[in-house]
Amino acid sequence: MPPKFRGANFMVPKRPKVAEKDRIQNWNIFVGDKVEIIRGRKDVEGKRRDVGKQGKVLEVLKDLNAVIVEGCNLRTKNIKPNPDNPKGNRILKELHIPYANVRLVDPATGQASRTRLVRPRPGRDYLNPVTGRHDFQRLNLNTKTLIPIPTPKDPFADKEIGPLDTSAEIVRKHTYQPDITTCPFPNAFMNELERMRRKNMESSAF
Repeated sequence: MPPKFRGANFMVPKRPKVAEKDRIQNWNIFVGDKVEIIRGRKDVEGKRRDVGKQGKVLEVLKDLNAVIVEGCNLRTKNIKPNPDNPKGNRILKELHIPYANVRLVDPATGQASRTRLVRPRPGRDYLNPVTGRHDFQRLNLNTKTLIPIPTPKDPFADKEIGPLDTSAEIVRKHTYQPDITTCPFPNAFMNELERMRRKNMESSAF
């Protein structure tokens, strides 16, 4: 066998993955939720780090069964020299926290509560803004009330419309009128498809 390239391992991300069978199927935490850290590792002084601290969920890592919480589990990261920092820099960055170490905070009470996923109630028009479907709802087991799912943020909402961007009015305008009496594609294109179909049938006949 040819010798393996020594630097090949550095090209593959080393972030550990959770096996498919061990991944959480039904998540009740979404980006934008407020959670509280209920457990964690001990630091040098023997205290639980960030336990009892609340923060906003910035990212959900379903392949790790973990979340990234704003201002929690901070670690120092070295930045290589770049045009913005010619000499490099050291910053604090949030690392992932296991899903079992956080608990959802009810925005109505401001306290961490145990939740459970329940099916949509009969006659209730509940639409999940994250998936766009009538999915499960989150029930607060302490107050027996529903916790709304946060609306996902539009990444292009804060950006200005440029000269090459299409305005929202033009996007919403219906410009295509279907007609069943005419073919939606040019005749030359349809003839080429028919020729390819016949050629495929002839080649498979032998």
